[in-house]
Amino acid sequence: MKNYYFYFILIYIYIYSKRWYLYPPLEAFYSTTPALPFVSQESGPYGRATRAIQCTQLPGDILFVPALWGHATLNVKQSIGAAFEFAVVGSFPI
Repeated sequence: MKNYYFYFILIYIYIYSKRWYLYPPLEAFYSTTPALPFVSQESGPYGRATRAIQCTQLPGDILFVPALWGHATLNVKQSIGAAFEFAVVGSFPI
């Protein structure tokens, strides 16, 4: 039996909008830099923000962030939203 653990996030935005920078698992990294300086400093031709998959989440949109994907967010205006984090733990035969 092999154990597995999956963690993912589901985000719903109520008002205004949010800019997302998503990184697939092989390109994901951890940073403590706040979003605005990160986007400003890393947006050159070789910067990490440029290489991200980018999208803008509008009111009523739901965004699914899969397990192991890295992300950064930047509120375009003051925003209100809700995030739900899920973990799936179990095992399966090999």
